[in-house]
Amino acid sequence: KLPAPHPRVCKLIQQIPNDPSVISSIISSTDPHIDWVALHLVSTIQDHPKLLDHVLTALLGSTQFTKIVIQAAIFESIQLITSPQFTTLEGSFARRRLSILGKLLGQLTLANNKMIPGRYLDLKQLLLFAFSQGKLLGVVPFVAEILCVASPYFNPPNPYMSGLLQVLASIGLTDLLKLSIKNDVFRVLH
Repeated sequence: KLPAPHPRVCKLIQQIPNDPSVISSIISSTDPHIDWVALHLVSTIQDHPKLLDHVLTALLGSTQFTKIVIQAAIFESIQLITSPQFTTLEGSFARRRLSILGKLLGQLTLANNKMIPGRYLDLKQLLLFAFSQGKLLGVVPFVAEILCVASPYFNPPNPYMSGLLQVLASIGLTDLLKLSIKNDVFRVLH
């Protein structure tokens, strides 16, 4: 459990959905509690996806805070994937939140010519884990959201992207796969 920052900062975070311009002041004023702020910013983005563009413009100015937000988004995505209700009908809300996190991660990393560090999130291993555990319905759209915003730097023959595309192609060719999963795979491949 992370210690909560000053109540003034908590009030600023609560104002983000109504006034996204406060993000810059939050980033500059919360140095000792930056992990807590990053987790709550990621949670706010999941609740209000329309804020993603506003947050991205504020985050790209602060590389240190951006790294912490990436780690917070990866933490949240792992929490969602490993939750017990992820594969159930009630897990559609968690899967939707996961795809929003995929957009955030893709915009902060691959769209800016930065790879997602494998020590935090190995996408190939995640796809293979999802395949073996029956969690492809949520994980493939998450990976697709990350990969669809990649810059041309990551076009094949980039080894990072080539390995991911090979795994996705082999998943897409699997028999008896749901059509929505196949559509997400082919959206990335085309």
